[in-house]
Amino acid sequence: MLGTSFYFDGQGTGSAADAMKRYCELLEEDELEGMSPAQWLAEKELPKEDGEAVLKEGIGRFCPAQAKTLKAALDGIYPRWFADGTYEVGSGPRQMPAGAYRTTGALRDCYWERTSRSGKTLDNQFATSAQEVRVTVRAGDGQFTSRQCGSWRPVK
Repeated sequence: MLGTSFYFDGQGTGSAADAMKRYCELLEEDELEGMSPAQWLAEKELPKEDGEAVLKEGIGRFCPAQAKTLKAALDGIYPRWFADGTYEVGSGPRQMPAGAYRTTGALRDCYWERTSRSGKTLDNQFATSAQEVRVTVRAGDGQFTSRQCGSWRPVK
């Protein structure tokens, strides 16, 4: 399978091996598109046609140190981070579970909002400048919205 050429991340690669080397480089990053590496694999790469087979073989061959990341993605047991956007609160796919979250970095004009199921604002904050922002999303909330805040990670 890896001897063939395939399309990777918006750019044609010379070979499947070249693409896998690029995956290995990406998986060394702390964050990919606002997600943990395992979350990125699970939500963006595994659903692609032949994604699971290609990643199993390629990671095993080119970056076995990332096998744990792939296993976490395959098992669905990985840290879920949430980039800017609006998320329904819940435990399903593409939903934000209730809990405490934080975002860090050079935050400028970061806005977050918790709303009820009917859209009524329950709590919100606008930080013109901050290094860390925390929020607790409650089980009874309907949605959580974030703009210009980066990635929200669960507080451990």
